[in-house]
Amino acid sequence: MHKPAVIVVLWAFATLVAAGGQSPAQDSARNEAFIGPVVKITSIDQRLGVMAGLRGSWPVGRSLALGFGLYTLLNKIDAPEGVLPQEGPLDIDLSYLGLELEYFLNPESQTRFSLTALLGGAATRFVKDTGSTFKSSEQVWETAFLWVAEPGGNAEWTIAKWLRLTAGVSYRLASKPKKEWLEEVNFSGPAATIAVKF
Repeated sequence: MHKPAVIVVLWAFATLVAAGGQSPAQDSARNEAFIGPVVKITSIDQRLGVMAGLRGSWPVGRSLALGFGLYTLLNKIDAPEGVLPQEGPLDIDLSYLGLELEYFLNPESQTRFSLTALLGGAATRFVKDTGSTFKSSEQVWETAFLWVAEPGGNAEWTIAKWLRLTAGVSYRLASKPKKEWLEEVNFSGPAATIAVKF
């Protein structure tokens, strides 16, 4: 997906979200700042990936919150064969971060549903495939950067006044890296997320 298309999609989504969040505040509804860990199960180049991350946000209205999200890949993802044949078997490494909007559809409920949209950037690289279940840190080529947009939806349960649990789904839209040897790698893909809010 090209950079302008990503920006237009996110801009339109953010405009709709902002328009829906302009309701007067009520005492029974609390949209509070939070920070918490995230586990994301996703697909990278049609291979299963496990990512760990961190989310945080601050309320800008009764229904709308603005924050950030950052994620990094934990497990090995085999790179396509022959991408850099002179280097031997390789693994893909991926990390991304961005600004995130979250709009709550029913902010007064103990069980809340929300729409989210992340817009940011990612860094990817190839590392040596050591055959271990853990990732190697030996980089074999320069880092490539790409744009990322990730719309999604969450369900949130209030466990305690200071603790909330969320589960959700999203789809990561990634631009094509400006590296000829990375063009055949698909960094877009669906994801399922479990997170805790403190």
